[in-house]
Amino acid sequence: MLTCSKYHFEEKVLEKLIRLEHKMEIFNEKMKIWKDSISTKLSQFEDKMDSYDETTKHFKIQINNKIDIFEEQMSNMSQSLTSYSQQLKEAEQTRDNLIVQQREDFSKMMAKNDVIAFSAYRSLSQSLSTGTVVNFDKVWTNIGNGYNPNIGIFIAPRSGLYHFTSVVMSESKALYLRLFHNGAKISSSYMDGGFKTGLFDVLLSLEKRDTVSIKSTGTYTVHSSGGNYISFSGYIIK
Repeated sequence: MLTCSKYHFEEKVLEKLIRLEHKMEIFNEKMKIWKDSISTKLSQFEDKMDSYDETTKHFKIQINNKIDIFEEQMSNMSQSLTSYSQQLKEAEQTRDNLIVQQREDFSKMMAKNDVIAFSAYRSLSQSLSTGTVVNFDKVWTNIGNGYNPNIGIFIAPRSGLYHFTSVVMSESKALYLRLFHNGAKISSSYMDGGFKTGLFDVLLSLEKRDTVSIKSTGTYTVHSSGGNYISFSGYIIK
């Protein structure tokens, strides 16, 4: 009975050992599979890391190349802008020189031709008080720039004999004007109202910088409109 039990026990132990060995084999097989899987995944990961490193390296190379290209383009643009700026400065200098030359040529031509002449007018009425200059503020002709339309006064560019004429017009009330050479009264024109015209026509011997103007003797209104009814003209005779 004891012998049988011992045999049975050993058989059971052996059976368990066999089962354990089988489980160990299964475990080892699973471990091998797991190890292979881990190894494969590690290999794949390493491949991906290598690919990532390669991609990163390639990306860095592309970025650096683009930066180099951009810097080269910026350098070229800067050089082009510098060149254009220089060309613009040269063009402006050429233009300025041409303007100066044209002015000099014009001045020489005018001095050679010896022409001084102007003709100006007003397109609107002007209210006057004693001593107010009638300002013919619009210019048809101003050769020699002797007439100043901002103040209505002719300033002789040079000495000579000049001829001056002027047409003026009153409104409903009277108008009394005088033509002055410097501060001297030269000629007068009186209109007793009702849109009448008055005339000035004089020859004056002027020195350089002498002035000629038409002034009011009191509180009046000189008439004009879009018809340009009043004018002031003059020119050098010799």
